[in-house]
Amino acid sequence: LTPHYKRADDEIRMLVKAIMRQTVDIEPDYQNNMLYITLYPLANNRSNRAVEKVIETINDTKTIFPGSKLMLNFKIATS
Repeated sequence: LTPHYKRADDEIRMLVKAIMRQTVDIEPDYQNNMLYITLYPLANNRSNRAVEKVIETINDTKTIFPGSKLMLNFKIATS
């Protein structure tokens, strides 16, 4: 998160805590071996932009959920 968040030194811990408390939807797609994880928007746009950058990085790694064949795919829900 740090490269994508201007006030990281002051606020990164609070941002991580907010992310961890957010509601998510988890939807496995066994036919396509995907695990879709949808995060709901945070309180402000700058936090959402930082999380979107991290999501891009995570999705680019093509990480497989442990103990499965499901590749993680994150996104932020839109209204």
